[in-house]
Amino acid sequence: MGDTNLGFKLHFVDESSGLGQNPYSAPVGSCKQIFNPCQMASGTYLYKMSTGDRLLDIFRDETLERLDNIETGLLQLENSTADLTPELINSIFRDAHSIKAGSNLLKLSVIEELSHKLENVLEMIRSEGLIPTELIITASLESVDKLRSLTEDVLNSNTKSIRLQKTMLEVSVQRALAGEN
Repeated sequence: MGDTNLGFKLHFVDESSGLGQNPYSAPVGSCKQIFNPCQMASGTYLYKMSTGDRLLDIFRDETLERLDNIETGLLQLENSTADLTPELINSIFRDAHSIKAGSNLLKLSVIEELSHKLENVLEMIRSEGLIPTELIITASLESVDKLRSLTEDVLNSNTKSIRLQKTMLEVSVQRALAGEN
């Protein structure tokens, strides 16, 4: 067990910043086994995210699969809002939540923010009985498309704008709550 170093911190540095600039900290736990960061004299591990990193490859692959699942689920909702099943909504919600959690761990703030907005809309459908109108489904699908493009270019994702997708989600919910389609 001596190799896990549970008391240390791991610093993520995105590729665009230099070493030591804008570090993000996360508990190491068993993370060291995934990507073998180098230990610094201060008792910290420094990890620079870059293309081809196993951790980012895993995140990218899993996120793209989850986005496919969300898209499929949203299309099912669009085609059968009368048959709105808790299992379908819960499945879509869990995938959005997992994307948010993974992006939070990696400090991919733009992916995290948009997936959180999408998760909030799905939570309103799931627990508050919000009807998934055509506008909500369209805004959600647009968000999935944007999340897909952000994930495919994960190293630059924190520099991209999601203002349009956030606004579309907010407006679609406001209109649905007001009884508009």
